[in-house]
Amino acid sequence: MAFSALGEPDTAEELLAEGMQARGHDYERDRVLGWTAIATARLEQGEIEGAIEAAGEAAETAAAIDSSRVMDEMEAFTSRLPAREAGEFRSRLQELS
Repeated sequence: MAFSALGEPDTAEELLAEGMQARGHDYERDRVLGWTAIATARLEQGEIEGAIEAAGEAAETAAAIDSSRVMDEMEAFTSRLPAREAGEFRSRLQELS
């Protein structure tokens, strides 16, 4: 997320996606955190729909694992969404849990 913090969310998204592909499917928590980071990068680019799509990928897996860090990251992402989208996404998270 360093590139995102430096104002380069497009570079952050690209590198995060590459890192997730290299890891494979063995590390579910890391994949959730990666998808959440991609969602945040997309949100910073103004791509609300793409951000919600990526966060949805994270949420699908997050429902199956117990991690306070994952939940904190998901909540941090949700709090950055516009109000309407945040409410809809919170409802989706509740349905999955």
